[in-house]
Amino acid sequence: SDAVQAIIYNLFDGRQALVHLEHWAQEVDCEKLIRPDLHPSWLNDDALARHLDRLYEAGIHNVISTCLIHIYRKEGLSLRAFHADTTDKTVYGAYESASLEALQITHG
Repeated sequence: SDAVQAIIYNLFDGRQALVHLEHWAQEVDCEKLIRPDLHPSWLNDDALARHLDRLYEAGIHNVISTCLIHIYRKEGLSLRAFHADTTDKTVYGAYESASLEALQITHG
């Protein structure tokens, strides 16, 4: 979608907060970058939120992996050019038995 493309291009251009993406779109040539007749006002935060919800519902990890595979095949890049950890873990709660002495920060 236009909104998803705008989000991706914005990431490449220094990453503005999504609430400012409409303003960013006014600064760049969206008609050349994305498509003719695209109005920056269409990239408001409500539209972006709807598209982000769609990405989440589609399975964002699968979407990212599919995009990376497409780029790999189309551009013939070395796999060394890619690093994408599409896993995530959420941990929360009270850890009554945790102690600061057991904490060890390591490299690697």
